[in-house]
Amino acid sequence: MLWQKLFSDFEQALNLPKELAHPYLKQQMQNLLMAPESALTGPVVRQDHKTIAKNLQALTNDPFQEVYE
Repeated sequence: MLWQKLFSDFEQALNLPKELAHPYLKQQMQNLLMAPESALTGPVVRQDHKTIAKNLQALTNDPFQEVYE
């Protein structure tokens, strides 16, 4: 569902072709297959609370905010 949302947001909110996200998806899948225990990256892993708060604010009124939380 998260990837479907990303593809939809690329097309609808950003007016970009969803295919631009394909390399990111492929890299995420490769990371997960090669080393699942370290595949999670980003502000959650870095404990970057400022970025997490900004991300949550950006998701205001978005049903996926709960998923991110």
